[in-house]
Amino acid sequence: MAFISSGYNPAKPMEGRITDIGPRKYDEFFPPVIKKNFGKWLYHEILEPGVLMHVAEGGDKVYTVRVGGTRTMSITHIRELCDIADKYCGGYLRWTTRNNIEFMVEDEETMKALRDFLRPEFLNRVDEIVCFNHLTKENFSGIARIMLDELKTSLSEKGFTFRYDDALVDYLVEKSYSLTYGARNLRRLIQKELEDPMASRIIDNFEHPITQISATAQDGAVQLYTL
Repeated sequence: MAFISSGYNPAKPMEGRITDIGPRKYDEFFPPVIKKNFGKWLYHEILEPGVLMHVAEGGDKVYTVRVGGTRTMSITHIRELCDIADKYCGGYLRWTTRNNIEFMVEDEETMKALRDFLRPEFLNRVDEIVCFNHLTKENFSGIARIMLDELKTSLSEKGFTFRYDDALVDYLVEKSYSLTYGARNLRRLIQKELEDPMASRIIDNFEHPITQISATAQDGAVQLYTL
């Protein structure tokens, strides 16, 4: 009876539907200029700390004023932010995955008014964008030597002399090189195939202490020699 009284038509179950299953389509929440130029942005630049300008292929611009937020917000605070968006941005704002709040406006005059309204300490969150290139095998080789030299220094402080050769460096680079994970695998590999076996060798020779450790790579494996 509830369905009949509300005008539900079993022949057209989606007609006049006011409930939803899952979230609404994301582009319904885009500011008009973002929706118009979706996928057509040429570049962006930081005009000042906390203020970015995005330029589309057709010349349209949108200004993002970014402020710092918190992981936990009260309903009252969210309403305050929405009130600011209503006043300056046509009601459009968004939260980033790092708990920042971004107000998006279409003209410089409104951007400046919004910037002046917000407290300066909230704006100084973005100073510049730094692009990182993928590490090359040459980079990995340099990093491997830095890590091995750190290990060498640590062992020297404990009374051990540690030596390694280029064959070991090449092996570590070839086995750990990854564009996706960077040098993380290299650190794990050194620990697993070098540091752990060395520690076991030192413990096993407790009664006849060793003082020198040499490491190389042969036949696809790390080889340790001790004296």
